[in-house]
Amino acid sequence: GTAVFGGDVVVSGSLITKQRFVQTSKFNRGNNNEFLLRFDSGGSNNLSTPSENEKFLAPMPGKLKFIVIRTQNAMGNTTAALHSANTGTSIGGGGASDPFDDKLEEVSLSGLNAEEAYKFIFTDASSFQYGKILGVSINPTNNPGWGNATLVWELDHI
Repeated sequence: GTAVFGGDVVVSGSLITKQRFVQTSKFNRGNNNEFLLRFDSGGSNNLSTPSENEKFLAPMPGKLKFIVIRTQNAMGNTTAALHSANTGTSIGGGGASDPFDDKLEEVSLSGLNAEEAYKFIFTDASSFQYGKILGVSINPTNNPGWGNATLVWELDHI
């Protein structure tokens, strides 16, 4: 339903809200290998060798709502996936010693063309808890070349 308030609102008890958090990423690939998007840094790493740049620490529970991506070259059939790592997984460095533990959700789109925006929409399966280490991978059929991605997260404030 809809509630309309024409004056002051007073809440006695708890107020639970959701916040949208928008994050951007940029990359330049020279091949069609699956790769991880970086947060707060340009570039990308292969899925098997994540560094601290490809890991996002969840500040509260939430979920990944969607990713919008646009690339220089046609990526063809492409999959975007949200990965998580449990407590005890290394936050720094790279190497196969600290890959992500779980793939929370994977979304596939077909026939992605060059220089056109595409939206990967995630479901509640992409939900995560506070303190999780998260990563987002892109698995294209073709070399994307230069690319930009915008991630929209929904965070639960309690």
